[in-house]
Amino acid sequence: MLIPYTSFSQENKLSEEAEEIIDELFYGDLLEKTNTNFIYSSLNYNSNTFFSGRETSVDQFNFSPQITYLNTKGFFATLTGIYLSEVIPSWDLTALSMGYYFSIKTLSEKINFNTSYSRYFYSENSENFVNSLVLGGSYFSNDENFF
Repeated sequence: MLIPYTSFSQENKLSEEAEEIIDELFYGDLLEKTNTNFIYSSLNYNSNTFFSGRETSVDQFNFSPQITYLNTKGFFATLTGIYLSEVIPSWDLTALSMGYYFSIKTLSEKINFNTSYSRYFYSENSENFVNSLVLGGSYFSNDENFF
C-alpha cells in the first residue's frame, strides 16, 4: 500500500518581511539606496554529475566555486570554474564574465538594461565557443501588474 506524503525543508509561506526583502532585491533599487558594493562567493556541489545532459555509468561528482563583485555604479565581474572528479584533467573550465547594468526610472515604470561579456578557458583545446556577448533588458510597472 502506497501512502503519499509531503515534506518541506523550509516554511511553506514566507513572512511578510522576507517577501519585502526579496521584492526589493529583484524589483527594487537596493544597491542605489544602500550605496554598498558587494563581493559574494559560492561553492556548489553535485554528487551525481551528468554528461551532455545524460546519466552514464560513470559515478562522478563535481563542484563549482564562484566569486562575484557588484558595485553601485552597475559594474559586475564574476570568476567561476568547474571540477569534475572522473575527468582528466579534473579542472575542466574557468570562466570570467564582466558587465554593466543600469536603470531608467520614470514616475510610472522602471526600465533596466544590461550587457556582459564572458570568456571561457577550457583545460584542453575545445571546439566549444570561447566568447559570449549578452545584451538584455527588462521592464517593470510601478503597480507591479506588468513586468
